[in-house]
Amino acid sequence: MAKILVTGGCGYIGSHTLVDLIENGYDVISVDNNKRSNPLILDGVEKLTNKKIKNYRLIFAITMTRSPFSRKTKTSRELYILLLTNQ
Repeated sequence: MAKILVTGGCGYIGSHTLVDLIENGYDVISVDNNKRSNPLILDGVEKLTNKKIKNYRLIFAITMTRSPFSRKTKTSRELYILLLTNQ
């Protein structure tokens, strides 16, 4: 069974995506900052699917992009720093 990370899993689209993925045999993990959503939404997902949803609340994220090469190349590297807490 493949695992899929769903960002925004506590929102409207994310919660419906979780249900669809679970119904199609995927194991899901939710990450959400809950700024405009409610983690209680996952209770409804769990009732519909009879599966416990692992959810992490995003506390802090930084994205840094820099080009380690000369100006002639279009290649860039991205660094993502995430601080998550288990709910």
